[in-house]
Amino acid sequence: RRLSQLGADTGWDSIGDFCQAKQLAKFLNKLDNNNALAKTIIYNRYGQIVFEAQSAYQYWDGKFLGKDVPNGGYTYLIDLRNNGAVIKGVVLVVR
Repeated sequence: RRLSQLGADTGWDSIGDFCQAKQLAKFLNKLDNNNALAKTIIYNRYGQIVFEAQSAYQYWDGKFLGKDVPNGGYTYLIDLRNNGAVIKGVVLVVR
């Protein structure tokens, strides 16, 4: 959606003006339309969800309830929605 709205070289295709940008956008739109995009969840150290998204166009800005989160480690889970595959890790916030 964003590529067609904003055009190439506006930061949404991340590849430049190449043919694959349109194909990637088409693929992501298809996943989005079929509710099959990966789901990302970020938790704080208390297990509270500070970010949740299921869109290729959402990102975490390091805020929770409109305020910067404290420095530290935040656990992320990415549910690939593919036979229960889940990627886990930690993102470190340092300001």
